Amino acid sequence: MAEYTPIYTKPYENGWVNAPPEKTPVTAAVMNNYDSAIESIEGYLKDNPIGQQAADDLSGYAKADETASAVDASVSELTLTIQLRTTQGKLLSEKSVTLPSGGGGADIDLVNLVVENSISLGRKAGTSVGRYSVAEGISTTASGDYSYAGGYVTTASGEDSHSEGYATAASGFCSHAEGYESVASGAQSHAEGIGTKAGSSRQHVQGRYNIEDTANKYAHIVGNGVSAAARSNAHTLDWEGNAEYAGTVKSAGLKLTDTVTGQEYILTVADGNLQITSV
Repeated sequence: MAEYTPIYTKPYENGWVNAPPEKTPVTAAVMNNYDSAIESIEGYLKDNPIGQQAADDLSGYAKADETASAVDASVSELTLTIQLRTTQGKLLSEKSVTLPSGGGGADIDLVNLVVENSISLGRKAGTSVGRYSVAEGISTTASGDYSYAGGYVTTASGEDSHSEGYATAASGFCSHAEGYESVASGAQSHAEGIGTKAGSSRQHVQGRYNIEDTANKYAHIVGNGVSAAARSNAHTLDWEGNAEYAGTVKSAGLKLTDTVTGQEYILTVADGNLQITSV
């Protein structure tokens, strides 16, 4: 729908009054609380039309002819319920929150109460379009089925993917990206830190600004770059078990295996002398 037109009218212009005997807790203060709540909701919906954007956001789980067209709000026993429906009346989304109790209801901030508790609603929260996906935070997008995106401008586009933090992206199947501008594009991959990239399947990358491996050579990478334009690796471990370090490796001893006999030896240094001991 292009905009929301308020239709609620107070049943009594001057509000409700108490009618004895009071056998239930339904008082004038409570009923006026309901009135103020509904008026706040309708005022917010009028000033913030859902429009086509909401329909587009729902395209992942709503058929083309089932675009969002109606918003229903009701209050019952201090519980506010908001429903988003199609033109056919099909329920697309529902959220319930508990209203604060008290007299008058003049200070209830229903706009923040609804938006902060939403799973996917408009631009202030996230956009959840994948089946059974969840988007929360600010400008987050969960477009993969069963995906989750949280934080700020994060994206979870892979099925069963998970992104969190700031500007992270998880596009691989069952991938996980976290931290700051990290990307997990490989299936079952994990990228964390700042500016890291996990581009191969089942790969784990941590640190900062690593050299991306898209050939599935490495199982583990630790990046030590300084920017997206100056990437480098501090440590890599390939799938054969071979490790590389950009710096030195410190150890009290070194265990080596004879490639012919299979005999193992321990190399140590004592008082400046190299010692070799068989195991």
